[in-house]
Amino acid sequence: MITREQIEQAKQRGDTAFFRQMLDARHGTRHLLTVLERLGRLPPDFDPEPLLNLLSHPSAEVRLAAVKGLARLENPALLTTFTEPRACRKQHAGPQGAGFCHRASAHAGCNPYSHRMSE
Repeated sequence: MITREQIEQAKQRGDTAFFRQMLDARHGTRHLLTVLERLGRLPPDFDPEPLLNLLSHPSAEVRLAAVKGLARLENPALLTTFTEPRACRKQHAGPQGAGFCHRASAHAGCNPYSHRMSE
């Protein structure tokens, strides 16, 4: 299992590949939660992409831990990640026919955090 020391060393080196590998969604929930809990304080130049990718993880615990990690970055550019509802691009057949929903509540199969933001 990954140690805090390994994480601290990777942060000091700015090892983006290490964090992409450790925070890959294909790892089990327990592994991801352990890594996310051990991240600690993150440098301002930390690449948020591995954390952003976890916002669509099936586990609510992983999604919450990823949000906490993103909040630790104190990056104003990420504010919309926390404040805007995420619109779904999933195509579906609704009452008005086929189309793309624009709100998570547009249909039951939509999770607002499982899809990329609409343009």
